[in-house]
Amino acid sequence: MTVLFACLVEAYVGKLYPRGGKVTLVQWPYADGKNEQASDACLKACRPAQAMK
Repeated sequence: MTVLFACLVEAYVGKLYPRGGKVTLVQWPYADGKNEQASDACLKACRPAQAMK
């Protein structure tokens, strides 16, 4: 059973750079939400005992 039910967010994270009168995104690695989510063990350790009932 998963401890935390949350939507997984996928995003391109980068820097904005002005180019040709427009702003473009540069140095943009893709961050997949399923790879960035904390493990169940980590979440259990961080949550108060009352929240786990």
